[in-house]
Amino acid sequence: MFRWVINLWQSIFGRAKKSNDLSPIIEKRLEPLIITDLRGELPTHPDKKYRIRNGPFTHIAIHHSLTDVGSAASFNRYHIENNDWPGIGYAYVISKDGTIEWCWDHNIKTYHVGNSNGFALGLVNVGDYNSTRPPLIQVEACLRLIQKVAPDIPVDKVWGHQEYPNYEWKKCPGNNWNMEEFRNKLQLLKEGRYKFKAFREV
Repeated sequence: MFRWVINLWQSIFGRAKKSNDLSPIIEKRLEPLIITDLRGELPTHPDKKYRIRNGPFTHIAIHHSLTDVGSAASFNRYHIENNDWPGIGYAYVISKDGTIEWCWDHNIKTYHVGNSNGFALGLVNVGDYNSTRPPLIQVEACLRLIQKVAPDIPVDKVWGHQEYPNYEWKKCPGNNWNMEEFRNKLQLLKEGRYKFKAFREV
């Protein structure tokens, strides 16, 4: 009798889940993210090479490009030719239309937040968000990307460039990219309560 009651209860309310992460369910309902894998395809510095991280990344760094347009190829060229870096400093480039370019494996320690490079994964959003507001589809693509590649990173470890040590002076990801608002949206997404507006349900 007792087992029958338990089975009835579970059939009505479902079995208990170990995780509250509802993102896989949400992702199935939305049109897919378009991610182009460019790892190993972008040119690199002839004499320099990025190193492997000593451990897994623990933080996400949000950037804006400070340009109206751009792509992984153009940022890669600039970082090599102007900054003398081994290659593009960002692991991901998010365009204004919400499409994404994947540039590096997550274990590669690229240059983008100085002394914090070792533990921070860099995401750049194409645009100058000191002068304009980011498109909603780009913001939502950034939210989805973070939840996809780093579901276990807590929202309080997702920082804008200017929130990293010694970068307080830098207006990145821009005055119009509100990091507190972004983290609130990310928390709602983790809880399955964020209502997407730019991405259609399928």
